[in-house]
Amino acid sequence: MDDIPATDILSMIRKGKQELAIKKLYKYYPMVDKFVRSNGGNRSDSEDLFQESLIVFFRKSLNPEFTLTCKAHTYLFKVAKYKWKDELIKKNKTDFLTQESWDRYNSSEKYNEPLDLKDNYRVLENVLQSLGDKCKQIFELYYQRNFSIQSIAEKLGYSSTNSTKTQKYKCMEQARLTFKNIQKNERRA
Repeated sequence: MDDIPATDILSMIRKGKQELAIKKLYKYYPMVDKFVRSNGGNRSDSEDLFQESLIVFFRKSLNPEFTLTCKAHTYLFKVAKYKWKDELIKKNKTDFLTQESWDRYNSSEKYNEPLDLKDNYRVLENVLQSLGDKCKQIFELYYQRNFSIQSIAEKLGYSSTNSTKTQKYKCMEQARLTFKNIQKNERRA
């Protein structure tokens, strides 16, 4: 699998060529899928996790001060890896969290599994565009500008950090649901 220079991906995103950037980044989906499936997840989990990781990557990339000090796929995989670890902890499935399983999957491993997700890069673009203003604000502050939940609560006038966390969770669920609906409708067509 060819490595795509991080500067190329950042440049595409910042110049409004998100569709092309997503298409290129989807080449790395198989490594996330393989990792998730080897650590207690299924295909649906890996698809959701990859989408969340792309959202984080895109939000960070839109910040002009953000620079990648590693390859794009390394950053994307690391985000996915830690998000999956958090998910396993949340689901109380920590038996999959052995050091050996984490170490076995590093960003230098080559993955050659075929990518069979049809046009998901375009779907993700539609999902990002469909988010309401409130969700866009929360995602921008959290993922792009690195605000803490407390800072977001204060800036956007939420009554507590818990209500801010709840709203952020609802926004992520809305993004996931929108993604799945678009995907389902396209499969029918």
